Amino acid sequence: MHDFWQFWWQLIALNVRKTIFRFRRGESPCQSHHDSGKAFETHCEACAHWDKPGRFRRVCPLLTRTPDGWRCSVDTAEVRPFWGRAILFYGMLVAGLYAGGTLALRMAHRFAATHGAAGF
Repeated sequence: MHDFWQFWWQLIALNVRKTIFRFRRGESPCQSHHDSGKAFETHCEACAHWDKPGRFRRVCPLLTRTPDGWRCSVDTAEVRPFWGRAILFYGMLVAGLYAGGTLALRMAHRFAATHGAAGF
């Protein structure tokens, strides 16, 4: 369950930090500062606290499984945000909530129509 909430939070928070990084440079917001910063050698700090780090690939597809564990697949200078994914997942969430709410309202109206006001 922790990864579920972490996912929704990281879609926005990590993309904001990566966007700022793209403009200002400095230290990467997601890579380990103690590693080399090179592709396939650098740990991903952003997924370190996830129960199953592989799930983090939904937030950032740069995460790659290597024989040494989960690593970033790009050099520090190439780290970038994935706003398209954030928009897609949040769009699907809004569409799902809208569809669920519409269905619940439709069912309530139908129930009221068949059982009358006393049915409530």
